[in-house]
Amino acid sequence: MDSTGQHSDSLVVLTALDVEYAAVRAHLVDPRPQLHPSGTLFEVGRLDGTPWRVALAELGDGNQGAAVLTERAIAMFQPRAVAFVGVAGALKDDIELGDVVAATHVYAYHGGKDEDGEFHSRPRVWPVRQELDQLARYIRRSGSWTGLLREGPPGTSCPPGTSRQTGGSCPPGASRPAVHLKPVAAGEVVLNSADSPLRRQLRRNYQDAAAIEMEGAGVAQAAHLNAALPALIVRGISDRADGKKYDADAEGRQSLAARHAAAFAFAVLRELPPAPGPAPPGPGTPTGPVPGFPQSPTAPEPDQPASPPPAPMRHPDAETPPDTGPAAHRQLLRWARRFADDLDLVDSPRPDGGTASPPQLSGGLYVRRAIQDRVVEALYDGDPKAVLVTGDAGNGKSSLLWGLARDLTALEDAEVFLVNTAWLLRPLSGASATPMLTPGAVVSGAAHARTHGRTPVVLLDTADLLLHDDYHEMALLDLCEDLAAAGVRLVLTSRPEEANRLRTGFVRMPLGPYDDSEIPHAIRGHAALYCPDAVPRDDEARVRRLMEPVARGLPVREVCRSPLQLRLLFELARDDGAFPSAEIDATGLYRRYWDHRVVTDRRHHGHQRATALEDLSSVTGAIAVVLMSAGRTELSREDLIERLTSAHGGPGPSWPYEPARVRTSLELLIDRGVLARGASDGIHFFHQTLFEYAAARGLLHLTGAQAPLSLCAWIGSHPRDFFVGAILEQLLMLAAGSERYRDPVRDTLMRMAAHEDAMILHTVAVAVAARNPAVGVPVEPLLATAPHGVARRYAVLAPTVRDTDVDALLPRLRGLWERKEPSLEEAVLEALERLAAQDSLAVHAALAEWGCVRELTGRRTAGAGIEVLPRLLVLTSHIDVASARNGLMEMLDFALNRGLAELASGLMTLWARHWETLGSPEWAAVVQERLQRVRIAPKSHDVEVFQTALARVLAASWTQDHGLPGDHAFPGDGDGTDGGPATGAHPWTRRLDAAVALLEADDHDTAGNAGLIAATAILTTLPHGHWAIEATLDRCLEMTGPGAPHALQHRMVFPLLLGTGCAAAESLVHRLAAMLRALPCPENRPVPPSQRFALVARRILAHRDVPPHRVRQVLEHSGFDADSDLWLSRDGLATLLLPAALGGHPTAVSRVEKATTAPAAARNLVRRSLHRAVTDAGLHTERHIGLLVTLSLMDADTVLLEAIVTGRAKKGTGPLPPLAHERVLGALRASAPALTGLIADEVAEGNSGKRQRQALTLWERSVSAGVLPVPGLTELLPRYGTFSDQKTRAAFLGLVGTIAASEPGQYTTAHTFLSELVFDATGAIPRLDDASAGTRNAARKALLHAACESGPLTRTALATALDLAFAPPTDAGLISGLGQLVRRLSAAHGAAPAAELLIRVIGAAVAAQLGRAAENHLAKALRGAMDSIFDHGSPAVYRRLWEHLEERGPEDDADRVVFPERYALGLVSCAVRRAYAATRQDLEALVAHPRVPQPTKMWIGDQLSARSREHTEHDLSWVLGGEPPRRPVAGCLR
Repeated sequence: MDSTGQHSDSLVVLTALDVEYAAVRAHLVDPRPQLHPSGTLFEVGRLDGTPWRVALAELGDGNQGAAVLTERAIAMFQPRAVAFVGVAGALKDDIELGDVVAATHVYAYHGGKDEDGEFHSRPRVWPVRQELDQLARYIRRSGSWTGLLREGPPGTSCPPGTSRQTGGSCPPGASRPAVHLKPVAAGEVVLNSADSPLRRQLRRNYQDAAAIEMEGAGVAQAAHLNAALPALIVRGISDRADGKKYDADAEGRQSLAARHAAAFAFAVLRELPPAPGPAPPGPGTPTGPVPGFPQSPTAPEPDQPASPPPAPMRHPDAETPPDTGPAAHRQLLRWARRFADDLDLVDSPRPDGGTASPPQLSGGLYVRRAIQDRVVEALYDGDPKAVLVTGDAGNGKSSLLWGLARDLTALEDAEVFLVNTAWLLRPLSGASATPMLTPGAVVSGAAHARTHGRTPVVLLDTADLLLHDDYHEMALLDLCEDLAAAGVRLVLTSRPEEANRLRTGFVRMPLGPYDDSEIPHAIRGHAALYCPDAVPRDDEARVRRLMEPVARGLPVREVCRSPLQLRLLFELARDDGAFPSAEIDATGLYRRYWDHRVVTDRRHHGHQRATALEDLSSVTGAIAVVLMSAGRTELSREDLIERLTSAHGGPGPSWPYEPARVRTSLELLIDRGVLARGASDGIHFFHQTLFEYAAARGLLHLTGAQAPLSLCAWIGSHPRDFFVGAILEQLLMLAAGSERYRDPVRDTLMRMAAHEDAMILHTVAVAVAARNPAVGVPVEPLLATAPHGVARRYAVLAPTVRDTDVDALLPRLRGLWERKEPSLEEAVLEALERLAAQDSLAVHAALAEWGCVRELTGRRTAGAGIEVLPRLLVLTSHIDVASARNGLMEMLDFALNRGLAELASGLMTLWARHWETLGSPEWAAVVQERLQRVRIAPKSHDVEVFQTALARVLAASWTQDHGLPGDHAFPGDGDGTDGGPATGAHPWTRRLDAAVALLEADDHDTAGNAGLIAATAILTTLPHGHWAIEATLDRCLEMTGPGAPHALQHRMVFPLLLGTGCAAAESLVHRLAAMLRALPCPENRPVPPSQRFALVARRILAHRDVPPHRVRQVLEHSGFDADSDLWLSRDGLATLLLPAALGGHPTAVSRVEKATTAPAAARNLVRRSLHRAVTDAGLHTERHIGLLVTLSLMDADTVLLEAIVTGRAKKGTGPLPPLAHERVLGALRASAPALTGLIADEVAEGNSGKRQRQALTLWERSVSAGVLPVPGLTELLPRYGTFSDQKTRAAFLGLVGTIAASEPGQYTTAHTFLSELVFDATGAIPRLDDASAGTRNAARKALLHAACESGPLTRTALATALDLAFAPPTDAGLISGLGQLVRRLSAAHGAAPAAELLIRVIGAAVAAQLGRAAENHLAKALRGAMDSIFDHGSPAVYRRLWEHLEERGPEDDADRVVFPERYALGLVSCAVRRAYAATRQDLEALVAHPRVPQPTKMWIGDQLSARSREHTEHDLSWVLGGEPPRRPVAGCLR
């Protein structure tokens, strides 16, 4: 009998309760109703990022009903699997509320026999299929499922000890819901007793059951009867079934448990692979009509032939090319999520089966880097460029991308794609020519996110893998260009050397190791996860244990500064069961890690084993060598096994390996955390640095001393192969540590240094010599001829050696300093910073002798090293405090005189941090006096920078001088009644009085504002009951003068205070509430003092940095009546209405909902608040966006409507995020009749020209955005004569041009109308450069727009378009529209006429002499037109274009167009990208042509060189045989 077990790529998810249904539905995209003929209503939606369509239904409680309806769902949808998701009661004490139980078995516990007064159980059991069980265990181990937690309704919370954040996931470091894979018991009774007969029966007969519920048995039985269909039963624990069920329900535990169960269930289902075969046709399932729902196919009438039964839901990728939008998007999103999970899971679980989660970045290991905010700002810049993050190995580039992905995902409007560059590497010859992931799939998949209103962001990890050869480099550049053209934002990471090959077009940001402020955070996070019980247990003592050696400059400093090495250090400490030792350096760290994970598995610390662990050193080295020979860091499992089991003629006695041993070794290495599975199911080392180290060990094992010489020879032949260069460096470092290889290493280093052309060899030689002085290579000759980049690396590495000879090193560093090269000077200063911890006296003398301060401050501008020198002065300040102070003051003067606000701020912040050593009241006064002399525009950004920096100095000085904080009852010499000082007796009050006095005299005073900020910073540290809290708030709120109280509105004063949870904030809440009671208070009018402070309080609470819950608290304490008119008054509380509503204030919520009935002035305030919240605060809910649209329409705010239609920035607010913009457009489309009526009213006769113009502009934007239908020109054009204002007529003509461009059928009407305005009686275009020609110029632009988008492509029409574009005055923006005309012509009539038109366009642009910037813009805009020609052209057409790259000769026509360089380079790039095979010979001929300009020849040569090496990259197969490459380079082989 044939099995019916093959099922479609759909899933069925069932629930019993409404709260469960809502939790599941939140995970579906675009759910739509579908009715079963028997009446069961399903909703069918997509599971985003997967191939699954999910059918959801709510069945009610009980196993019998669940079985019947499950059978019905299976028959209707033929699913791949069925799942039941819901809540349950716990039967075990170790299961917490909110935990998740995934059933391994389902017991139907009500079966049995009642005989002789005793009940005998006869249970039925259904086990869960192994594939689901294994997937559930995998998801539990990874912990990634918590990323799917959805935010619940107000009032719900995370489990005890956690809090709800954006997206609903619990914060890093907080306890997570645990997952238990155990049996569940299902019956027909709600158990709510700790000691009932049923409870005793369960303990007696089902003691391993973890939870009790009422539907799982029915679902499991129905699935079992359908060819053992996989069934997943997931329950969230909402109560303990112990008599307190209803109390737990009242606390919202059901909602919380349902969300946790839904998140885990969908995490498992996302990993479920599609069925191996096609789905059989299911039975016909006609559906009946549901009012308001889309109709499903109905059953055929009796007299009609039966239609074929509807096929089960099909795989959404069916018949969709894999590189096209939807399919590529799903694949890319799925791989990106798995890659994010891989990056998050930084270490393998302990093999002892402990319940603790494995170490994860999300569990507290991630340290947020300072660069992160700058990357996000660059991505959301008005003109974003690709961001290139460069950093050395181990600096945390991959972790940074993980952190960026987490931050960007939280923005809601972004869709983030983490991409591993290894997926893009083309396989070796002999395999398929297609990489695991094509660049086209990346572009198409990411760009598809824009169709959902999302901003796509691609985070490309380890891009340096594509920069080791010309072919992949060109592929990377093409990918970057295509992503930019598709509107996709890009961040890519690379090591610095390889990044130098990427010249322009990137925003470069260096990522260094941890700085001294980041190391303590990293130590705390690692200690908490890796060695929580190790001594010392105090966080600060642990930080000191490692920071003290770091501060002394010991080699462990480099370990602690490297994110990778710090993690390895703690992993090794966990193996030893102790806190890390500071007696280790980087080289020793890798050796120990190899011993702990490869030679054996030290994770078994404290556990006895019956058999010895296998040493995997040989096979691990072989795996790395195989990857190296492939030129990749990741290969599929089968490819790895095939290569390791094939004979390669290698000298190793163990090669080739037995297949069984290779498979076992791979599993063991994955389990030990040495290897990892990638998102594409490939295998790679957990970090690229470990791969390089393993490859070096493998090569040394294979060929011994010959290995360095062989790699040296290879790089001599391939001088840009950094991939091999990194392995060569590790190889030499390893060999240099062994007496056996020291002489060969010395010989190899000398040969490398003598090589003339290979920068990599020089860099590696200097690095190895710097780290291994025992080898005995003279360093001075190497440095004498070393380029700046190589010398810089020496300066970085030399001080990291254990027991550095400082006296010998300083003269070498001075030689580098005297080169006067900025980046080299910075490296030397950083080296001195390391050495200062070992010999601060020698470094202090060097600073003085070399004149470092004088050198850097004598420049005209700030250069490299200017931020390092202040740290050096601080490090050596204990030797001569006065010298350090003078040096810092000299640098501060330099910064202030050059207007370097950020440098000045950094100096003062550093000074404040070390105030105990370097500060005094006198120096604080000197710094304050320096800043007072600086002239700054009142509204300049520098004002706030200087005020904040000075505040840090004052806060440090006051804290030290006044004994704050901590003196709860500071003994005053007055008669304070509460044990505090009498008024004015304490220095704190005198300082505060001085700052207030300055503000009362001038509220813009820098020192006064800085004093107020300093006081606020100190207030945040004071405990409850401290006398200074009330004293400070009293003095601040007693300020007099018209402007002084407004200083309290500064974001670093009261708004900052309200954003904290300190005691002073609680006190301030009550004071602000009292101040608000003086409302109403008008804005911008003189008011009495009481109202002035009410106005200040209102502005403080309206500040965007004040949390909404604080606004709610203040208003609750203010006691305003719910019916008060102040809520909707401009002079009352209207500006606080929205933040209070967001904070949960019930009256505010009600008034916002009823804002449409409020007075116009109040509506205006609510509308502006909503717009600001949507653009700046990420408020994207459909309810609030709908209210924004409604209020804008009610008040005819055409300016705001235009801003939200276009999504552009408006004065005072930023641009709309894409997701919010998409929702705004949806709300506007739903309100199209109201919008149409508004525009009609505004453009009516009699209104002002301004109102008409704004309405017409809104109309045009709405038509362009598809919000309003395209109107007919026949009815519209007669309105033109009713507009008398010239600007209004111009707006009307813009609308006409947009209509004609959108609908070709109306082009003729528009052309006739506009031509009468543009052309004179002779058919010529008069000059358009006088003020009276504004209308005619607007008509010209409208006609050109329509002609380029929808006009005819006749010769006459093309000539007219050219005349319109180039009639003076013109600009690049106007001309660039012709690029669309070229593309249309190429697609419709072929490349030949399009090429002729392109030549005419460029020729006319050259004749117009637009200027360099305009020509650059036009050349870039015409790239698409050039692409279209090479997509549709032929060699004859291309040769016609090449003629115009040649300079004119004597015999040439003077009118022949010669393409300027910027157009020529663009043309060549397009030819190589789009039609390389067809254009290669012509391009080679152009290189030899005497009349082609030299820059064009060089560009053609570079492009051809890159493409010509398409089949030769990474041919490293020779390493498997141990033989050197065939083309030895003189000087590198004996």
